[in-house]
Amino acid sequence: MKLGTVKATVAMADKIGYIQAKSWQAAYKGIVPAEYLATFTSEKRADIFRKVMPARSEEFYLFSTHDQPSGMAILGKARDEDLPDTTGEISAIYFLPDAWGTGCSVPAIWFCLTRLRELGYAQVILWVLKDNPRARRFYEKAGFHFDGAIKEINIGKPLIELRYSFTFPS
Repeated sequence: MKLGTVKATVAMADKIGYIQAKSWQAAYKGIVPAEYLATFTSEKRADIFRKVMPARSEEFYLFSTHDQPSGMAILGKARDEDLPDTTGEISAIYFLPDAWGTGCSVPAIWFCLTRLRELGYAQVILWVLKDNPRARRFYEKAGFHFDGAIKEINIGKPLIELRYSFTFPS
């Protein structure tokens, strides 16, 4: 699967918002309350991205398959205070449901890891919902492991997130 990758600009906020909203609505169905997911719209997400992209230090990426936008990622320095400055984070990586199972997420995760390594990070973390076994299996196949850190978030109801870590070989 050939995956196109571009560093996203604010002009791409509509595409990124659409991808994130549609992927959340599909991936978290049955995990996150339907009432909450119904409020997680493309328009609202795009508005948020238009505001935060210029103000944040993270890098935003748009992935495409068959010349059509199909995925997005946000990466940068890890936000967790208990981690050293040599830790990066994939704070978001999502694909439209039509792209699931096509193999495009594998080059996307490797792109993110490669980019974070280029930025000088020795380790990478991400947070995944405990109740999302599909995503957990994907990250484990990519070399991530649960590092023991847990946090509770509230997205329509309290949910548990697990921190997964990846360490680059020396």
